[in-house]
Order: sequence, then C-alpha cells, then structure tokens
Amino acid sequence: MRTSIEEARKKIQSIAAHKRQAAGQIKKIKPVVMQFDGKIYNKRFDEAISALSDDGNIFYCSNSYGWFYLHHRAKESGYNEGNDLLTGYSCKATENERRYSTEDINKLFEDNKRIKADKMIERLNSKYASLLKEAADLEEAADNLETFYQQFDNTLHLLNTLVHQVPYTVINVCGLKSNYYA
Repeated sequence: MRTSIEEARKKIQSIAAHKRQAAGQIKKIKPVVMQFDGKIYNKRFDEAISALSDDGNIFYCSNSYGWFYLHHRAKESGYNEGNDLLTGYSCKATENERRYSTEDINKLFEDNKRIKADKMIERLNSKYASLLKEAADLEEAADNLETFYQQFDNTLHLLNTLVHQVPYTVINVCGLKSNYYA
C-alpha cells in the first residue's frame, strides 16, 4: 500500500533533519581524532569516540572484516532513520578485503597502523558536505512529492496500457512481468 503524501513528506523531512544533525556532530569528533594523531589504532580510539555520546546522540565504531566504521545515531530516531556512517577506514584489512586502494588507506594510516588525523578529518569534512547535500536533496524532494506521485502514476498508467496490449506469455518470455505494477 502506498504511503500518503503527507506521511511520506513527514518521514523524508525527519530523515533530512537527522542528516543535518549528524553533520553538525562531526565537529565533536575532530578533536578526538587529533588526540590520536600518529598513535597506533586500537580499541582506545573506539572508546574515545563512544565517550562523545550524550543525551541526544550516540557515537560508535563498528568492525567488519578489518574495516572500521564511525557512526552517529540520534537517540530518538529509529535505527535506519537516524543512523549515519560518518567515515570508514581500515588499518588491518588484507588487500582482498579493502574497498579502497592501498594508496587511499595509506592516506589514513601510516604503515597501516598509525592514525593520520589530518586525512581522517579531511574525510569527515567531505562527509559533512555530503550529509548536508543529502539533507537538502531530501528536503527538495519532500517539497515536490505531489509532482513525483503524479509523474509516477502517469508513467505507471502508460506502462500498464502498453503491457496490457501484449499477451501475458510474451511478457513472461521477455522477462518483463516484474517490471510493471498492474
């Protein structure tokens, strides 16, 4: 069942607000990153990030296959709604596990172990800009939901008109049956 325009708008605006909140929290992380400049990455870094949590914000690090992620989540939000990845980094991943090139990883860590704060902060600044852009894009989309719904309905109507002119066997053989909403 389709979400009403008002419900969708409210949810989209809430997600945009959480993205703006996450962007605003990045400034709290930078001093912690600077404290660990040149130090070997270990659990103390993760604990220092977690210690930034307060009444409205949760900061945490996660680890997956040698990759370490720094997250922000607004306490009052749902997990998916207000959870934002602020940056990802690796100091232990093997070459096959890296999502970034060795060159990129070496920008964040010296000898793949020591933290390079200036490069992490550069990534956090990039994420700051990205979160604000995502929020602005979501807010613009929320303002134009009526137009989007109308265009979607018109396109769907046109597609269904076209599909209903062809025998179902042809639609099935061509693999098109899951591409329309009849």
